[in-house]
Order: sequence, then C-alpha cells, then structure tokens
Amino acid sequence: METWMEAKNKGVKRRREQEWNRLSKLINYRQMQIRRIVRSEESLSVGDQGRIAALKQDIKVLDKARKSVPALASQDPDYRRFRYVRYADDFLIGVIGSKDDARRMMDAVRQFLGNLKLNVSEEKSGIRHASDGVEFLGYDIHTWNSNQVRSVRDTLGRNYTKRNPDGLITLNVPRTKIRQFCQRHGYGYPDTRWGIDRPALINSSEYEIASQFNAEYRGFVQYYALCVNVKAQLRSLQFVVQTSLLKTLANKRHSSLAKVLTSVRSRDGEWYVASRDLGGKLRRVRVWKLRHLTRPSVKFAKVDALPRYIAAFARTDLVDRLFSEECALCGTSNLPVEVHHVRKLKDHVNSPLMAQVRAARQRKRIPLCINCHRNVHAGRQRDLRMRA
Repeated sequence: METWMEAKNKGVKRRREQEWNRLSKLINYRQMQIRRIVRSEESLSVGDQGRIAALKQDIKVLDKARKSVPALASQDPDYRRFRYVRYADDFLIGVIGSKDDARRMMDAVRQFLGNLKLNVSEEKSGIRHASDGVEFLGYDIHTWNSNQVRSVRDTLGRNYTKRNPDGLITLNVPRTKIRQFCQRHGYGYPDTRWGIDRPALINSSEYEIASQFNAEYRGFVQYYALCVNVKAQLRSLQFVVQTSLLKTLANKRHSSLAKVLTSVRSRDGEWYVASRDLGGKLRRVRVWKLRHLTRPSVKFAKVDALPRYIAAFARTDLVDRLFSEECALCGTSNLPVEVHHVRKLKDHVNSPLMAQVRAARQRKRIPLCINCHRNVHAGRQRDLRMRA
C-alpha cells in the first residue's frame, strides 16, 4: 500500500471551480472600486456614498451566490489521493479520484492477496461512494455535506462569514448497532423510546443492578466516543436505558416508577442508587449518563477495550464482595477478605436455576480473612456459628 500510494498519488491540491473563480473576480473588482472611491475623495459626496452602497449590495449578492457553489473541483484529473487504514484483517481504502481509480485499486488488492493464497470476502468488500457510506469496525463512515454559513472572527478581530466545508468524513453510530445492543441486554426498543424491566437482575442488590447498567451502557458509549455528535446520536438510547433501570428497581421494590425516580434523583441533577453492605454502611453508586462522557484523544483511543466488570449473576452480591473490610472472626481490617456462606445449597440441587440463584444470594454471608476462611473449612475454627 505504501508503494502504491507513493506511485499513484498525484498533484499538490485541487484546482478551483471556474464558477467560483468567476464570482470571486467580480467581488474583488467591486472591492477595488470601493477603495478607489474612498482614496480619491477626502470627503465623500452623496453620489459617491450611493455608488459605494450599490457596490456593497452587489458584493453581498455575489458572495451569497459564491457560497452556493463548491470552491474546489470534486473531480480533478490532476489530483489523486489514496488513504489506507487497517485493523487486524479488516482494512479500508479511501480514494480521492474517479471510479476507475477505485476499480484499479480493487484489482491490485485482489491480485496481491491472491498471490498470498488469500481470498477477499465478497460480502464485506466492494466499492462504495463516500456519500453512501460504509460500515467499518462497527462505525458508519460517510461524508457530511452542509451549506451552513457561520460567522468567524480572524486574528485581527475582523468578522466575516465562512461556509462549512463539504465532503468531510464523519464517524456515526449505526442504528442497527443500537437496536442489537438493546435487544442483547433486554433494555427495550430505542426506535419507540420504550424501556422494559430486566427480571433476571431482581435477586441482585440495587447497588449491583445500577453497576451492571453502568458497565454495559458506559462501555457501549465509550466505544463510539469518536463519533461526531455522539451525545445527540445516543440520547434516545440513554432514555431507554434509564427507563429500564427505573422499572427494574421498581419491580424489585414493588413500587411505582415515580417513587423510584424520586428516591434516586439528587439535588445536583445526578442519580444515585444506594445499598447497605454487611457492616450496615450505606454505599452509593452514581448512575452513568451521557454528560459524564469525556471524548478520548484519537491518538490514544482504545477501541477494543472491554469494560472490566464482574457480572451480576455470580453466587455472591457485588456489595458483599467489594465492601467487606473487616474479618468477622479475628477483627483484622485493611486485608483482603472473602465471603463465607453459612447455609449450604445441597437442598436446592434439583431446584430451577433462578431458585438456586435466589437461595445463593439470600443465605447467611460472613466476611472472613483468608486465614480464618481456611480454618473454618478445615474444622479448626469453632466459634463461627456463635458469631453467625
């Protein structure tokens, strides 16, 4: 690819469009006329002021017409560029040129891979126009065109209008990925903004339920953090996820949606879900929202990093595993502790899966340091039942 690009890249920059050049010359000529009138007269007469006003009006009309046409030629035979990006065995080639240039590039790639005894996937491969877009690594990549004109101030403090450039390559979140994400986790339906509860999490503590939602939703959003206007594109998804969380908590509490929302909403606009650990201490987790997203730098972006989170379907609750800070037997603190289960599960061997999960989470749990936990299972600790 490097050899191909060095040989096939052509030109320094694209040529200007003829219509854009013509309108620019007319504008420059009228600006020159205004400068001549101002320099030739110490005090402007009424007639000169009228001529200057007419010239400024012509410039305004011509400038509006110039902003409606492209400044650079989209198809310049003297300008050609190739861009290549690869991740694992997937790669994308961008071509600034004609469709014949893209076909020649495609044939060269097929021939090179054929020499390596490799085949190009016909389903994933092909030539696409930039405006139609292509999906690459889960991103929707296509050009963005806009005729929007905005006001800009230069370094000297002068204001002028500037048109947004056309044909910019943008990264977007595919709607199909949002639908698949909601279906995979059981959040609901993003197209209709309808969230549903998740009964599989009912036996977990509220802290773990909120942590599970945070890990899943935050991981999805951070993967697409490089997209343009990512917060606007995922606003409907956030509504579905938050509704699903509220309905799951309401189902667990046997309460209404409004009461759950009132209990989790804080004065600072954040949402907090609280649970008590084995020591009775109140622990809170903040519900993650789009406002908490910090867009990463492209240079250091890690697009393949998975969220590090222990699933909510473990035999012990997340609150017990994370916030047990003191051994219940020897009283040692600031050491790694483990959770010992007093009641056995042998009576639930033939029970349904959810019944086993419920029994595993609702039995008596005691935090023990590693040495005490080994002594208990070895029969060397006798006062455990008294403390339990």
